[in-house]
Amino acid sequence: MFKVLLIIFLIYLAIRWLTKPLLRYAIERMAKKMAEQHGFNTNNQEPIRPRKKEGTIDIDYIPNNQKKSGKSPSEGEYVDYEEVK
Repeated sequence: MFKVLLIIFLIYLAIRWLTKPLLRYAIERMAKKMAEQHGFNTNNQEPIRPRKKEGTIDIDYIPNNQKKSGKSPSEGEYVDYEEVK
């Protein structure tokens, strides 16, 4: 009888000891998966860019056709501007 109670008690302690880390792992994994499904980047490897002043413009991408033709990024075609109110 004592062996049975001891085994039940040890199983109870093992379950209690393992439940918290297992639940934490499962919840973190579900949260990461949900964030990825909604388009959030969960990798912390991407560098954090500093905030820029309002009104500044940065060009991060230059199309391949401009690279091949030798045009500088400052050259471009004129686009009519019409103010919309």
